[in-house]
Amino acid sequence: LEIFRGAAQRMAKKYDGYVVASSADGGHWVLVFGSAENAVLWGLGMLEAMLAAAWPEGLLDHELTEEVWEDGVLRTRGLRLRIGIDCGAAMIRLVPRTGRLDYV
Repeated sequence: LEIFRGAAQRMAKKYDGYVVASSADGGHWVLVFGSAENAVLWGLGMLEAMLAAAWPEGLLDHELTEEVWEDGVLRTRGLRLRIGIDCGAAMIRLVPRTGRLDYV
């Protein structure tokens, strides 16, 4: 997950977003962006980052993380991502521990 975390944080910074929540196992993240466009660009950037990542030896041998090619195009490689984007009005609150806003 370190490869994912690093890519997610780099992409968030690139597209003016930040992480507001993540699950204990690291498999679920919530990020906030200033625009829907930046959220979409983050998602596309993450998909590209997963294709290009230097995955540990043997990881790509597993059926859940192997390379998948369709019509000569590499579609997935490494961790599989599910990315959802929601936009619109949100309720916010300040998180004292981080000094950042939380969105619900």
